[in-house]
Amino acid sequence: MTEERQKAIWAIYVWCRRTYEFVDGPNADCMSSAVLDRREERLHDIFNGHPNDMLDASLTDTISWFPLDIK
Repeated sequence: MTEERQKAIWAIYVWCRRTYEFVDGPNADCMSSAVLDRREERLHDIFNGHPNDMLDASLTDTISWFPLDIK
């Protein structure tokens, strides 16, 4: 596997893992639907090329190199 693909897979994994923590992590019971709605908005921001932080930027970069569908 190329280094570029490894980085792309890492970016996808990190974003999914962070999302997992919201829905099934130790504090999941405290998460409001508004928090989850904001997470969904961030995903749309990423796919529209507007990341909110460095980890989002990694996924935005991945999508630019390896086109993915949001669904």
